[in-house]
Amino acid sequence: MNNPLVSVIIVTWNRKDDMVETLEALQKQTYPNLEVVIVDNGSTDDTVPFIKSEYPDYKLICLSSNVGCEEGFNIGIVNATGSILIFLDSDAFFEDEGIYKIVNKFNENQSLGIIDPRIYNYFSKTVQNEPNNWPKDHTMFTGCATGFKKEVFDNIGLRPSNYFIYASEPDICIRALDYGYKIEHCFDIVAYHKESPKKRLSPKFYYYNTRNVIWLIAKFYPFFALIREMIFHLIINFILSLKTLSLHYYFLGMLEGIIKLPLVVKNERKPLKNGILVEFIPQI
Repeated sequence: MNNPLVSVIIVTWNRKDDMVETLEALQKQTYPNLEVVIVDNGSTDDTVPFIKSEYPDYKLICLSSNVGCEEGFNIGIVNATGSILIFLDSDAFFEDEGIYKIVNKFNENQSLGIIDPRIYNYFSKTVQNEPNNWPKDHTMFTGCATGFKKEVFDNIGLRPSNYFIYASEPDICIRALDYGYKIEHCFDIVAYHKESPKKRLSPKFYYYNTRNVIWLIAKFYPFFALIREMIFHLIINFILSLKTLSLHYYFLGMLEGIIKLPLVVKNERKPLKNGILVEFIPQI
């Protein structure tokens, strides 16, 4: 059986307690050919000393400041040497056979580019990515625990670092699907996300998500679909931010999204004529 090197990439920022459990679970993986790449976004807690002490063989990249999830993952990608990449949030982990199963799936299907496992909330035991809910089956991945062929990023480019956090998944999926890669939701592969049943959602979510959705839609959607989707998502985010008393961040995100929109359009707009446009809603 083909056992390629698999690079597990984790981006963390002041999450030592979560990292302890995530790395302990990683040690239990049955797949034999792993490298672990940890990108620390300038943590001020004991995350870095803990990793250096307990996991000296892991590739630890220490940044002086928080560059965001997306740029952190990009730094992990360019420093990874595996042909398969596993992206893990610092509070997520796979079943013991999870990475082994992901490798087998990629070995069986050469057109497969992204694997989205069945992800359970560790506390509530509910499934976070049911196919009839969000994300839509075979057009999206959830993000906290996912597998990629590294060649996907070689061919479509890296993760959208200007997003900082949120809305990157549909951006990546649109580009991957348009290139010809397939996304598969594998419900026989299980991952767990130690997200509280009451989600830790910062009011700044509506700043980043509103701004990034404006850029995302402007990058890929044809003109009439762009107008429709832009209005729809701005209304949805307005209503949700109103309910959570986060209107201030909503308007800040909308303002920055609009101000920098001409630059995004000039440098990144590639409207898809025949590609698959991902249908998405704010991930909350």
